[in-house]
Amino acid sequence: MRPRYRTILRLAALLLGLVIIRAEGAKHKKKRQLSQYTWSTWGPWSTCSRTCGRGVAHQTRRCLYAGVEDSTAVYPSGSDVGRYSCVGLFRRYKACAEQACPPGTPGAREEQCTAYNSKPFMGRLYQWEPFLEAPQKCELNCRAKGYRFYARLSLSVTDGTPCSAGSPDVCIGGQCKRVGCDGVLGSQTALDKCGVCAGDNSACQVVSGMFTRRHLPVGYNPLMRIPAGARHINITELAHSRNYIALKNTKSRFYLNGKWEIDNPGTFKGAGTTFQYTRSTPHQRNRAGQTLLATGPTNEDLEVMLIYQQRNPGILYEYVLPATTGSVTPSPPPLPVTMRPSIYITKHTSDINKAIRPHGTANRDTPTSNRHHGTGDRDTPTSNRHQVTGD
Repeated sequence: MRPRYRTILRLAALLLGLVIIRAEGAKHKKKRQLSQYTWSTWGPWSTCSRTCGRGVAHQTRRCLYAGVEDSTAVYPSGSDVGRYSCVGLFRRYKACAEQACPPGTPGAREEQCTAYNSKPFMGRLYQWEPFLEAPQKCELNCRAKGYRFYARLSLSVTDGTPCSAGSPDVCIGGQCKRVGCDGVLGSQTALDKCGVCAGDNSACQVVSGMFTRRHLPVGYNPLMRIPAGARHINITELAHSRNYIALKNTKSRFYLNGKWEIDNPGTFKGAGTTFQYTRSTPHQRNRAGQTLLATGPTNEDLEVMLIYQQRNPGILYEYVLPATTGSVTPSPPPLPVTMRPSIYITKHTSDINKAIRPHGTANRDTPTSNRHHGTGDRDTPTSNRHQVTGD
């Protein structure tokens, strides 16, 4: 090898060695810098995001360099903070304000939507109400009252807003976070089927049976009474028919299909819970006719009725009660003297695995409404009912 090439190789090796030494030095310097970053102690908890109902409070801590707050640290919602800075959570949350709200108190989403009533949207003012059917649960989607559209008014709702109606989970930083039945954010502790936190279903009583009377007088016929405190209610018509399931309380206030006015399938509130009502069409012979489902618990006794127009294909019923309520036999209210007693097959079991599976869900909270012919008992701006007459 020529002397000139040897010289070039020696110089290249020398330069490579210098680069490696410099990189190792920078690495050790970075380690020394990282060791200087520490978190301060957690600060005090903030005020609760809600004065009643469920909200969240948060607390924060500061990133310190050599015992002094790092002025270059950036505090995102994620975990890593700043460059060569503290690693870990900057903010943490807890659930708070568990006391119930007084009747008529606006919900968290309703408050946030109405705050935009005084803000122009595309050049004009609208009256806004929550729209709950958008795919992103933690965006603030609101519907303009009296119009057939909704809009995303904010990328995220306020921290502590429920992810969906009736859900214990809350939105934080634009994401839905689980809240356990123990009220702890991120907890996996859950209610069992009869409402016992972290229970094993051993305190549950499943009440189920079938209404099999084929022929009834045309009109409203009482089927059964569901006591207050019931959970996981499932009323299922075995096949499609022109009959309709109706629901009312003991004060004759109808929640579903009252006064010969038939509601569209969907969701509705009543007796302290949310019900899901589905109904098949004549072409869907291979599925249940009607289903009425609710998670509960109910806060009043309910009466299930059947608007009879043709032969009854059979109606299954099931609900769960705490075993401490004693033995329950769901007998119907007194029937007219012209009717023979209905046939009931009733059983009581603590085996929660025998629960009837839901057959489907629907949602009545649609962005537009097509009600006709009636007002009913719900607070809705328009009507979506049709009237039924006996044949």
